[in-house]
This record gives sequence, structure tokens and C-alpha cells, in this order.
Amino acid sequence: MNKSELNDLHYILIGLSAILLTICLAEVIMLLVSKYRRKKQMEEEKEKLQQEKEKQDALINLSKLLPVKLFQELEINKLSEISMSPQKYINSVVLEVNAAEFGKAVQRMQAQEVFTYINHMLNEIVPIVCENGGTIDKFDDAGFTAFFFENYEKSLETAVSICEVKNKLTLLNQEYDKFSVGLCYGSVMVGVVGQKKRMSLLTVSEFTGLSIYLQSIAGKYYANILITGSYAELIDHFSEKFNSRFVGYIYMNITKSIEKIYDVFDGDPIETRNRKRRTKILFEKGVALFSQSNFEEARSHFIEVLKTDRFDRAAKEYLYLCDKYINQDINQEKQIFIESY
Repeated sequence: MNKSELNDLHYILIGLSAILLTICLAEVIMLLVSKYRRKKQMEEEKEKLQQEKEKQDALINLSKLLPVKLFQELEINKLSEISMSPQKYINSVVLEVNAAEFGKAVQRMQAQEVFTYINHMLNEIVPIVCENGGTIDKFDDAGFTAFFFENYEKSLETAVSICEVKNKLTLLNQEYDKFSVGLCYGSVMVGVVGQKKRMSLLTVSEFTGLSIYLQSIAGKYYANILITGSYAELIDHFSEKFNSRFVGYIYMNITKSIEKIYDVFDGDPIETRNRKRRTKILFEKGVALFSQSNFEEARSHFIEVLKTDRFDRAAKEYLYLCDKYINQDINQEKQIFIESY
């Protein structure tokens, strides 16, 4: 190989070395760029997760004071977005839990005792509502109103669990025995009221009032849980899943119609549940006879109920009504209701 060929080979080797070096440098640069991008991506994802966590934490903290779910239904996701413009109808189960004659109970307590009494109960039952998908709208007296927008059966399970807590606390303080629950289903309007300097969320519906009314009369009818028939119809196999008895009819003044009401007694103490099971057929037959204005025969059924369960306040109420109506001229074809709302 002559000198010229050696020089050519030398230059070729230098060129190849330069190419290899360039390729290596390119790979190193690409590797560094890739690492930088991965690091940048990880940092961005970490920052995004942190922001999401902060958002969730803020939402959790906000939900302690406000019914966040209701704001979300109005498509309000930030406090800065709140205005008085949006209103929306939402179909929901309305659950009302409270203590009967709370005002009288308060008069027997010191201020600190009132707070202890309320919070002892709420500390037990608020988590039950939240875990079952309920949204607490507002607190009032010793209880609250809650909405269940989905899984309507869960709202009744929640009511049963609340009554089980009530039974436990009643062993410590008889005042807790006054707690009861009312449930119904219907359309609720949700909106914001006030002025830009001071605003508040407001729910308006005949059904929120109806749930409160059912809760208030539950004790009168020997019940811890009173529900409407239209709500019971939303629960598949209601009569198989829950222990209940038909209590009678309530007249709805707004709609000029009557509504069935049921006593769901799964949350009653075991002794009460057993007594209601034994008298269920007899009691419901008496209710049917009463509703048909057959007061004398209905009366005899309720007397038999009381022979088995002398504590049955619903049977006593019906007995009183039978005695009241028995000599009155009432249209036999007219369906008789026991309450008017």
C-alpha cells in the first residue's frame, strides 16, 4: 500500500471516528434530553397531584360547612363562582332526623348540656349519612335534613342505622328516645338567595316539609321511621327487604290527594319489632276497615292489637278515632285519612 493510499485510509478512519463520535454524542444528548423530559414530566405530575390533593382537601374542608354536592348540582365548583342566578330542580329522597319536643328538652338543660346532647348524637349519625351517599343540607334543632340523589334504598338503610344508634344512646340518656326519622321522595328546587355581600343556599320543596312532618308525627304512631308509599315504591322488593306495616293515609293539601304512610320498624328495639310482627296482620286489617269507614269492626281489631301490645300508640290513636267517628254520619265510600299536611 503506497503512501497515498495510506493517507486516504487515514482520512477515512478519521471520518468514521468523527461519525461514531457524533452518533455517540447524539445518543448521549438524546438520553439527557429524555431524562430531563421524564424528570420534568414527573415534576409536573407531582405538582398536578399536589394541586389535586389541595383541591380535594379544600373541598373536604368546605364540605364541613357547606353542602358541596348541592353546589356541584348547580355547577358551582368554586366559591368565586357563586351567584344568585342558578336554580335547579332535583329529584331526591328527603330524610329528616330530629328529636320530638326538642324545645321542652332544652328547657331542662344547661347551655353546655344542649351542645353535648346534640353533638353526641350527630357525631354518631352524620358519618352514616355521608358513607351512604347522603348530602346534609342543613342542621336544625337537634337534627338535620339530608338528600339522597341516588340509590334510594341506601337512604332507608341509613334511617335504620340512625335508629340503631338512637337505641344505643337511649340506654345512656332517655332523651335520645325522642329521635325519629321521616322520609319521602320528590322534586326539590335548589338555588342561591341573598345579595352579593351575603348569600346562602336554599332548598324549597313541599317534600322537605313533608319529611319534617312525618318525623314530627312518628312518635304518635309508635314509629321510629315513617315513610311515604310513593317512596316505598321506588325500592325493589320493599316488603321483602324491610319490616314494615301500613299505618294509614295522609291527606296532601297541596296536591289534593292522599298518600300512604308506612312504619319501617327494622330500627326498633328487638322486643318492639317482635310485637309489631305479631300484630301486623291484625293492625293492617284494622287500618283497612277504618279507611273504609267501618269503625266498629276496625275498633275491635285495634282492641285485639292492644291485648298483644299495650304500648302500641298507633292502635290507641285509631281506637280514639274510631270512638270519635263511630256515631258520625260519614260517607261510606269516602276514604278516611288520619293526618292532613
